[in-house]
Amino acid sequence: LKRRGIPVELHVFGDTKDKLEVTFEHVSYPTLGGSEVAELLNKMDLMICPEEDAGWSNPAAEAMACGVPLVCTEAGTLDFAIHEETALVVPNRHADAIADAAERVYRDRELAEKLSRAGLVKIREYTWINVARNLLDVFAGARLDRESRERKNRVALERYYEKPSRAANPD
Repeated sequence: LKRRGIPVELHVFGDTKDKLEVTFEHVSYPTLGGSEVAELLNKMDLMICPEEDAGWSNPAAEAMACGVPLVCTEAGTLDFAIHEETALVVPNRHADAIADAAERVYRDRELAEKLSRAGLVKIREYTWINVARNLLDVFAGARLDRESRERKNRVALERYYEKPSRAANPD
């Protein structure tokens, strides 16, 4: 990004010592408390979460909840990162795609604002009550009774991937 003329200040979460050979200037945060995370996120212009494997990406969700435009992979973000709508979703282990997406957000302020606004709306669907209702729906739909387990599991998964507002008010 610096070679492309984009001013970058890299902030890395977690201890980089002995885990990452860093040959570039960066700021490392080995540990941060809740208020420190929010304070840092609120100063950011962009959050990049290039995770390879995650069930749920807290850093990506927290950035979105703070209105920070997001560039991420699908790892841990399938529920809330919608490419070109709430985030720019890039392939795993693809540095050029990450750089291209970051450059787009930097150069296109309308896109950055769109991602920020849509991300805030989307992540608000994940209140504790909505998540709990969805889990209860999944568990109830997966129970064994006269129908086969395969059908019940398929129905449960379909219900799980519905929008929280629909799942909370089943027909």
